[in-house]
Amino acid sequence: MQVKTNKRGPLFEKNVPATVRKCARPALESAARYLAARIQSAAPVALGGLKQSIGVHKRSQSVSVRAAQWYGIPVDKGRRAAPVRIAPLVLWAQRKLGGDARTARRAAYAISRHKSMHATAAQNFFFRTFDREQATVQQMLLGPIASSIVGELG
Repeated sequence: MQVKTNKRGPLFEKNVPATVRKCARPALESAARYLAARIQSAAPVALGGLKQSIGVHKRSQSVSVRAAQWYGIPVDKGRRAAPVRIAPLVLWAQRKLGGDARTARRAAYAISRHKSMHATAAQNFFFRTFDREQATVQQMLLGPIASSIVGELG
């Protein structure tokens, strides 16, 4: 009597971590793109710079969702009451208000004074979106890996 054995696939060879990484990489990139799109839709919009800077950043071993603009963390986490530098506010006021340099400087000083007296509430658009979309992201990640394992078991 002969026993029929299944052919073992690449998941059960010696190089298991590399095979799993190869199966998981497209799923990870897809889940990261989905999460980045959801975070972009939840991001606050003033001029649109922060919203446009949120994207997927790929490295050799990792994939991450980041905001390229420096002010992404203060907007997400909030800030304590403290004065703000005037020079970036002047540039912002000139773009936003469209006036001359004197009007922009006056607006920048007024905003800086207001920020030195009042804290800014946290918006939590990064982590709130991740918490809301966590089940979908896990399904996008684990679904292809589980189906490849089931396919290998035959």
